[in-house]
Amino acid sequence: MRMLMLLILLGSLMVACAPENEENLKKAIDVGKSYKTDTYTIKHDEIPEKKAERMEYLKEKAAPYASKELLESDLLDRIMGRPYIAALARQADIAVKDITLGRQGGNSGSEEEIKLVYEITIEVTKENEVVDELTFDGKMTVVNIDGEWQVTKDSDNVPADIMHG
Repeated sequence: MRMLMLLILLGSLMVACAPENEENLKKAIDVGKSYKTDTYTIKHDEIPEKKAERMEYLKEKAAPYASKELLESDLLDRIMGRPYIAALARQADIAVKDITLGRQGGNSGSEEEIKLVYEITIEVTKENEVVDELTFDGKMTVVNIDGEWQVTKDSDNVPADIMHG
């Protein structure tokens, strides 16, 4: 985890100093942070149990931040499915405790496509008591589509033990 944080810091420092580059990076990070926070804030009693209904629920949560292509792909269920199923299985809520995002590999992508790395810590709560905390990392791509920053790719390393605790 320390290595990831160091890479995030170094990557952010290597970004060109032009104000528009910094502004684009800030917008991309803000969208990525909102996307992960909103999609990983899960109240177990609000999640539909049937997969088709759950997919619609996931799409609604991701829609303000995700590209049309991401929303229409099977990737959304693979990205967010495990935490939602874990919330149902544990009968617990999940929320983001902390998230850190930075540019992947310094100058990767362009100023209209920004590749980010992140580290996220989520809390699992049951009856308002934290029963588990998990930290994992991931990558996402945020693209400026018609003047709006949208997540087009997301891949995280949610631990398999999220299902059990």
